[in-house]
Amino acid sequence: GLKGSVLVTEQPDKPTTAVGELEVQDGVYKAYGQDLTLDHGRLIFAGGPIDNPGLDLKAFRKATDGTVAGINIAGTLNAPQATLYSDPAMDEGNALAYLLLGHPLGQSSAQEGNLVANAATSLGLKGGNLVAKKVASRFGLEEAKFETTGGIKESSLVVGKYLSPRLYVNYGVGLFSPINTFTIRYLLGRAWNVQAQQGAAVGGQGQATGVDLLYTVERGKGGVTPPPPKQDRGEDVKGPTGTGGSGG
Repeated sequence: GLKGSVLVTEQPDKPTTAVGELEVQDGVYKAYGQDLTLDHGRLIFAGGPIDNPGLDLKAFRKATDGTVAGINIAGTLNAPQATLYSDPAMDEGNALAYLLLGHPLGQSSAQEGNLVANAATSLGLKGGNLVAKKVASRFGLEEAKFETTGGIKESSLVVGKYLSPRLYVNYGVGLFSPINTFTIRYLLGRAWNVQAQQGAAVGGQGQATGVDLLYTVERGKGGVTPPPPKQDRGEDVKGPTGTGGSGG
């Protein structure tokens, strides 16, 4: 059911604008294969471009154990802001798992955990990296984070682990494209690291392998500029990114 009214204004050489409100009644909100019950859903036109209305949506799912998990979406169509809620109250990671899977993270498989991590990013949830950390903790990893080389379509979930004090590995999974990357970094000395990476070639055609020799330079010695925060040796090589140049 749909109710409300909108006044549309068109002028030569100007964007089409609208004023008014549309409300969906007895609808569903589709997300990741789930038909969530729509508590209420409004599109609010406040005189701006007609293709970017304000959002006021609330949808939920009731699990078989009686837990209710839902999502509130505000902001605008081009910049939505999503937050989660649950009854009984729980952290966002478990609330999102209940919303998508109908059970908590502790009962999730690796594939289900990846689905939850993907959803945290694509839905624009605040605290999305918190979900990633929970995924990492579940599988005994030391690092999990979201990275992007551009927009959201280039986002990936990166998980990593130290196999020894000098050897670090990580694996990246594309959230919206079938692109995987594998990186190994080995500490040669306090400032030198060698890194090998396999992943998609430039342009996304085929696979490419590269090897880099990384050198970390600490600035600020001698009082010219303030030194960076002190890092231990493990911090020097943690993760796929860091300070220093690349060559080789």
